[in-house]
Amino acid sequence: MAGTAKNFDELVSLSKEWVRLTREKGMFEDLKRLLSDLYPDVAHFIYELLQNAQDASKDNKTPTTVRFTLQNNELKFEHSGEKLFDFEDTKAILSIGGTKRDDDTSIGKFGAGFKSVFAYTATPRVYSGEYNFQISDLVVPERIDGIDKDRKADWSIVPVKGKVCIYFPAEKESSNLHFYINAPFASTVARDSVRDCEENALLRRSIGKLIVDSLDDVKNRGLLNMSFLALLPNEEDDLGEYSIIRDAIINAFKTNSLLPTKSGEYAPSSKLYRTSVGKERISNILEDSDLSLLTGKPTPLWVQMPISLLKIRYPI
Repeated sequence: MAGTAKNFDELVSLSKEWVRLTREKGMFEDLKRLLSDLYPDVAHFIYELLQNAQDASKDNKTPTTVRFTLQNNELKFEHSGEKLFDFEDTKAILSIGGTKRDDDTSIGKFGAGFKSVFAYTATPRVYSGEYNFQISDLVVPERIDGIDKDRKADWSIVPVKGKVCIYFPAEKESSNLHFYINAPFASTVARDSVRDCEENALLRRSIGKLIVDSLDDVKNRGLLNMSFLALLPNEEDDLGEYSIIRDAIINAFKTNSLLPTKSGEYAPSSKLYRTSVGKERISNILEDSDLSLLTGKPTPLWVQMPISLLKIRYPI
């Protein structure tokens, strides 16, 4: 079927003809169900995606970085493999029953491979260099626009009642933070809470460092704003053993240019001023230049105030 195609347009034509014939013979739905249910492990498609990443490495042995991003309506899989799709790869991913893997140690050596994704989606998409296409009816490719890497994602960050997860939620464990934590904590036998041990204390310190290391990236994405500050811990929060995370965050804000200012810049919290709740008008009367004259310190000096008059949770 696809193996005889000489170019993408011919590949599309042959694939559509194959779908038409299998439907006429009443075989298509049975074949689709067979391929979707081929593996007892319903998450087998993950192994196939990892195999795709391994195949794209320079020598098929170089470690490859992968990332799964789960959203409400899609799962994105990205990897750092250097090899981009070519026409032969496109034919291979559309084929049924064939395999190009001769290495017995490769993750996805046996089976129908990429078709396992159809257990979860009817139209998977592939973005790789010049080959950007969507697959429908198991084997029919359709060209689509490539990803605009310069387009900023439409993200929002909101505080939640933070859960502690050991891959799955630890039902009896609470951090009192306003975001989720997922880490390989040493747990109780029931896996519903975190044990009190040095290994877990080290994990908490590492989580604090990870958050601090990520703050510059959050700022560069334009997300380090009042909404983001609302989910960070402050001195009023009763965090118990998780206070080490708060301490790392507060220290980072005190020493680095991370806190939004009224002038639209960022500055260390230790060099900024803010008014108390109910006295916000003071910052409207005294500009940064006025405050600089009074204090003898350089601008900017006023921290950015929230649009509402509700108390903001400053990590300072």
